[in-house]
Amino acid sequence: DEDRIVIQERLFDYVKFMAGKKDYDVIEFKSNLSGNQTNAKINLLNFDLKITGVKQIFLSDSQSVNIFPLGQTITVKKNRDFSFAGIINAGRFQFFGKEFSFEYDKFKLNLVNVDSLRIKVATGNYLPNGDVEYTFVKSVIEDLNGDLLIDDPSNKSGRKNHPQYPILNSKKNSYVYWDKSYIQKGVYTRSKVGFSLDPFTIDSLDNFTNDALSFNGDFESGGIFPKFRETLKLQEDLSLGFKTTTPDGGYQAYGGKGMYNEKIFMSNQGLRGNGKLDYLTSTTVSKDFIFFPDSMNTRCENFSNKATAGKVPSPQASADSAYVHWMPYKDYMNTVNKPNHPFNMYDGKAELYGHTALSPSGLTGGGTIRFYKAELDSKFMKFGERVFDADTSDIRISSAAANDIGLQTVNFASHIDFDNKVGEFKSNGGGAYVKFPVNQYLCYMDQFKWFMEKDNLEMSSNTKASKESQSAQNEDLDLTGAEFISLHPDQDSLRFLSPRAKYDLRTNIIYCHEVRYINVADARLFPDSGEVVVEKKAKIRTLLNAQILANTVTKFHKLFNGSIDIYGKKSYAGTADYNYVDDLGTEQKVHFDRVATDGSGQTIGEGSILESNNFKLSPYFDYKGQLNLKAANELLTFNGSF
Repeated sequence: DEDRIVIQERLFDYVKFMAGKKDYDVIEFKSNLSGNQTNAKINLLNFDLKITGVKQIFLSDSQSVNIFPLGQTITVKKNRDFSFAGIINAGRFQFFGKEFSFEYDKFKLNLVNVDSLRIKVATGNYLPNGDVEYTFVKSVIEDLNGDLLIDDPSNKSGRKNHPQYPILNSKKNSYVYWDKSYIQKGVYTRSKVGFSLDPFTIDSLDNFTNDALSFNGDFESGGIFPKFRETLKLQEDLSLGFKTTTPDGGYQAYGGKGMYNEKIFMSNQGLRGNGKLDYLTSTTVSKDFIFFPDSMNTRCENFSNKATAGKVPSPQASADSAYVHWMPYKDYMNTVNKPNHPFNMYDGKAELYGHTALSPSGLTGGGTIRFYKAELDSKFMKFGERVFDADTSDIRISSAAANDIGLQTVNFASHIDFDNKVGEFKSNGGGAYVKFPVNQYLCYMDQFKWFMEKDNLEMSSNTKASKESQSAQNEDLDLTGAEFISLHPDQDSLRFLSPRAKYDLRTNIIYCHEVRYINVADARLFPDSGEVVVEKKAKIRTLLNAQILANTVTKFHKLFNGSIDIYGKKSYAGTADYNYVDDLGTEQKVHFDRVATDGSGQTIGEGSILESNNFKLSPYFDYKGQLNLKAANELLTFNGSF
């Protein structure tokens, strides 16, 4: 009725706001609920106002600070202060927590309990519209406590440019862990491995550079290395980590089980190294060690073991591009050679294709080891400084004159001495044999010794012949020696026993000693002085001055001065002498020009008696003509005149 208006103080504030003479804020709480839900409740005891349905709160547009309350709930206190849980976005920082509060006058957020902090960084790429591409760092900072200064308290409106805001103040130690399952399958558990960040301050949360992410603190590796100071930074894989170098002398590794020197890296790729690791008598050099809390793996550039004498001797050994697996708390290191990159051992005298295991008890291994003209296969070998042993092994030794395998064995215990250049081999039984491929022979020998420089082997056997072998020899006596068996397809497994033998690798000849006899067809052949020589392709050298018993059942005939060629188990031929005994017991030597086996496997003999031989059938009758022998017949037959 008075036609007048009353100007409130707020109008003057607004004019001052617009003129830039007074600050203001952009804070507003929008409660958006459906139905008959209650938007807010006030506690009449302390006047706290609990507001629900608040999805988001903008605290500063210019500094990009906003809040997403957990459960869309906040509690407003005196002078526009409020508390909440949930998510805070401040520039490129994102905080997750259950206990936050906002102080209006100081224009800051108190970060009482931050579960985790995520940070966005520039990727170095650009979006289609030309803007810089950002992505979250692949590590989070956990258990952070501090405050977030949103802007200068006199600049809540953001009208003035304060590029240093928002500012984060971390007031207690916070932590970074690498225990996710996608980081080396989660082996870096937070109870053992982590980085403790010192309290820190970082400004310009909305426009910082990647290099600004730098946090000093302590790295705990779970005993892999001693605890050390380091600076956590953004790594190439966009995780938080570090690159450092060990001090002079290196770090003890795994509580002193080894010593590591040179570079150490930590990121979401795991704890890695580029340098040198010493363990016992070995040194491993690699550009990519991977350290785990209980072990270490690497594909190394070089593995080397130093030759040592003493209580636990160890050989020289080295390998390039080998895979190394170290179990420090179990005190062993396994190394596997890469194909075509064998272990060089014993100063170049041997090559091992397989694996080694180094421990305080020495160096062991398995695989195929090549030395001189030999290859030895074994699942377990024990290596000394200048010798090695294998309890169970298969051996192949090449001929000196060719690349043919002269000898091969199965199931022998081996001892190799590189200084004396001798190999000693003992049968383990149970099917252990020695095979001579060039000679097409096999024997079951107890033991043999290889003289490497002389290219020959000495073999011996004191084993009693098996029942099967004695049966094959048609002998009831106890026989000893190794059974030699022909593998030639035309010789029907011709066999004989020899307790001692020598093999010449230069000529591929087997010299068998103390051969008592050889059974061929129905006959038993007795080599002179027990010597039998086996040449290439199973050829037995002609037996000279041999004796023949024919046959082995009736034993009617004994021949001597024989020159015999053995062709197989059922065939032989040659010449021999025979003592003819007349009715009065008088002996006369006759000669068979041919002694052989007929089509039935029976020994026969054919000879001629000349008049000049003065042969007498009896004291009263001279005889000249043909002389014939059949092993099954006790008497000789004559076809001639007297």
